[in-house]
Amino acid sequence: LYLTIYSTSMPKKDKSKTPELSKCPDRVLAIDPGTRRVGTAIFDGQDLIYENARDYRYQADTNKLLRLISKELERLVQAYRPSMIVLEKTFFYSHTRSARSTRVDAMIKRLAASHGTPVVVLSARTIRWILLGNGNATKFELAQEICRYHPRLSIYLKQRWDYASTHWSNLFDAVAVGQAYLVREKRIKTLRRLRS
Repeated sequence: LYLTIYSTSMPKKDKSKTPELSKCPDRVLAIDPGTRRVGTAIFDGQDLIYENARDYRYQADTNKLLRLISKELERLVQAYRPSMIVLEKTFFYSHTRSARSTRVDAMIKRLAASHGTPVVVLSARTIRWILLGNGNATKFELAQEICRYHPRLSIYLKQRWDYASTHWSNLFDAVAVGQAYLVREKRIKTLRRLRS
């Protein structure tokens, strides 16, 4: 067994915002948040039913960036009605991106709060440890492991350009954060069952 640190927040409902939707109990929205690209994935139980990455590299206005990301995430929440939102913890590369990333994270948590949806935050090292047993694994190694869970995603590893700088790395990161959450929850349930 291993110890992993993660944070869970149960947001307070904001009655002034969107009325709470009826949720699908086993559905998870996984997000790889960023200021240049945002990856998203939807799981229904153990099944990956949606994955995508959207490019926001050329959006210099922070307020417009927040509106665009919020609109897309609201669309997913309305369409898929997740009972849990899982985020990868943001790693800051610079002061400017740190400030924008902080606002993106806060916006996502406000959106979750408006729907009464709990949020779990997992660090990149924790995700790699859960899925690969190695917190220092590379992005490409993580993507290869994700393809073992979901073989149809292998097509995204066969792009001609450099993988590490492509659009699809954010898609894999989003799927990875959701998969890590599901694997962790399954292990916790197994441990509880063995102890009972």
